[in-house]
This record gives sequence, structure tokens and C-alpha cells, in this order.
Amino acid sequence: MMRAAEILIVLPSIHDILAAEDRVRAARLWVDVLPKPTMIATDCGMVLGCLEADLDAFRRVVDAAGGTVLGVYRVVEGGYELVRP
Repeated sequence: MMRAAEILIVLPSIHDILAAEDRVRAARLWVDVLPKPTMIATDCGMVLGCLEADLDAFRRVVDAAGGTVLGVYRVVEGGYELVRP
């Protein structure tokens, strides 16, 4: 079954994205690495995509690893909605 990210997580760097991706996969949560949408920020970069149902567990994994989340966005029709910084 093909899944699509419902939530986008912005971290400071690609290094942080890749490190968090490894930890999230080890926790057996679904994750996708995606290009950062220009509607969120105009700089180049990547974001992590997750399922909304997994958001709290996802954040616990990232926070436990010392990751700094810069923003959490919900994917909505026509764009993105800031859930929390």
C-alpha cells in the first residue's frame, strides 16, 4: 500500500533529517524524506514526512535523540498548515 505524508517535520539540516530518519525507522514508524516545499521555506532542504497518527511517537523519538524541531506542518488541500513550531 502506498502511503503519503500527512505531517511534515522541519529540522535544521540534512544531517539532522538523516539521523532522525534512522532513529524513526528503528522505532518502526513510517517515515519519508521529502524536498522542503517552498510554501514552508524558500531555502533548499528536506523534511521528514509522517502519518498524523504517529506524530506524538515520532516527536518522542526525535526529541530523545536531541533533535531540534523547527516546525510541524499538516498537509492540507492546497498547501500546509502550521501545527506547532
